[in-house]
Amino acid sequence: MKDTFLSAKLINLGLLRLNILTGIPFQRIEAFLEVDGVPGKKIFPKRVSSLPSATIADFSFEPPLELGHSYILALPGYGRTPIDVSEIAELPDFDEKYAYDGSDLGATFVKGGVAFALWAPLASKVLLYYRAPKEENYSILQMARTPRGVYRAKIKAKKGPIEYFYEVTNSEVSVRVTDPYAKSSSANGKTSFAVDFSILQVDFMRNCLPRFQSATSCIIYETSVRDLTVSTYTDIAHKGKFLGLAEKGRKTKGGYPAGLDYLKDLGITHVQFLPIYDFKSVDEEHPSDSYNWGYDPAQYFVPEGSYSTDPNDPYARIVELKEMVKTLHESGIAVVMDVVYNHVYEYACSVFEKVVPNYYFRKRSSGAMATTSGCGDDLASEKKMVGKLIRDACAFWIDEYGIDGFRFDLMGIIDVDTLLDIEKYALSKNPSFLLYGEGWNMGGDVQKPLGHMGNYLQLPKYAFFNDFFRENAKRFCAGDADAMGAFKNACVSSSVDYIHPRHFASGLQSI
Repeated sequence: MKDTFLSAKLINLGLLRLNILTGIPFQRIEAFLEVDGVPGKKIFPKRVSSLPSATIADFSFEPPLELGHSYILALPGYGRTPIDVSEIAELPDFDEKYAYDGSDLGATFVKGGVAFALWAPLASKVLLYYRAPKEENYSILQMARTPRGVYRAKIKAKKGPIEYFYEVTNSEVSVRVTDPYAKSSSANGKTSFAVDFSILQVDFMRNCLPRFQSATSCIIYETSVRDLTVSTYTDIAHKGKFLGLAEKGRKTKGGYPAGLDYLKDLGITHVQFLPIYDFKSVDEEHPSDSYNWGYDPAQYFVPEGSYSTDPNDPYARIVELKEMVKTLHESGIAVVMDVVYNHVYEYACSVFEKVVPNYYFRKRSSGAMATTSGCGDDLASEKKMVGKLIRDACAFWIDEYGIDGFRFDLMGIIDVDTLLDIEKYALSKNPSFLLYGEGWNMGGDVQKPLGHMGNYLQLPKYAFFNDFFRENAKRFCAGDADAMGAFKNACVSSSVDYIHPRHFASGLQSI
């Protein structure tokens, strides 16, 4: 009706709130609840609050409504409005009811085909669009909702890759999304690909790596895949690519070692790569047109396409990254991966927000989005399915790509429990696995302890970048005699009560 606005939202599964803005006074409110397109019985509000041009009406349900259905509220004479269920994701018991601990999220090759599983507990419907190689059109399959809001489907397929995406309907709004657990994709993450990793196994030659008795014996060199290989003054063939670091014997025009041989010549034990997962701000089909180091995550399980020779070949980025890691291992160099689990690129447009609105991102007590990273909205690692996503991604990089360490960007935003789970898994796979990160205390309204330096006793196997050392070394070396005491403390790793209080439990925690 003209000049009338209706909106309806579930406050909890037993309480629906209707908001009416109109210049027409209401004599009586009555409505019908449509469930999956079928009109139900007439319902009446339990409580009504009204002003001359606005009315709020609360409807109670016993038994409570269930997620997974289409809900529309119809008001005779005024129209129909979809019911927004997104606020349910913020209820204190949401994780208890809907968090899923299975290991099959994403697309998995199984006997006779591919199994798809998407966690979308707020959704009323999920469609799977898929096509095999050389097929022009997509097939469409409605996925079945299973316990804890996991939508599932299985298709027949003898081999891959299978291109796919989902259409998820939340609160009567349908959006096309890629898979948050996708392991490969087309260029710029337009679609996901199911890939059979059983045919892509590689011997990562870990036997060529030295055994480290202590992390204090490690020498770590930080670089970017692109930056180290892109120069026109070298004879590296695959410039700016994973394969550029798998080329042996490359030199600069002056005859000096380049790329892989440069790293070997440095005498380092580890190379720390700036992000090699899929990031957003570089056009993978035209990588020379833009530049970014990769601190804008898009797909946490997918290697960056601009570093592959063909970003539209779902196998290329996988095979070429594995070849790079293998070659570095053969050269006695372990690989540390820089991971960014504190924020993503454009939260409102992210696949996480589209699949489960109002869940993946942290909010302050005021209800405002938490932006402590300074780079966007914070991921809420303390929520079970966010922590699970981070743990699953870390395990995947260890198992499938032979990664030997993680450097956590803004680790002080990630909760301690998630970091400890990652530690347990990583060290069970490799006792020499390195775990370290930026331990700045970023603050934030979080009830769980976070991975900042102030909580070093809770994270004894993690190391932190020591800004106390950095700042006081700069002061003292610049001639500031007042910094001598602090610099002495820093030189003994800031881990003893000497002149200044300790910052760490041992020198193993100080970088």
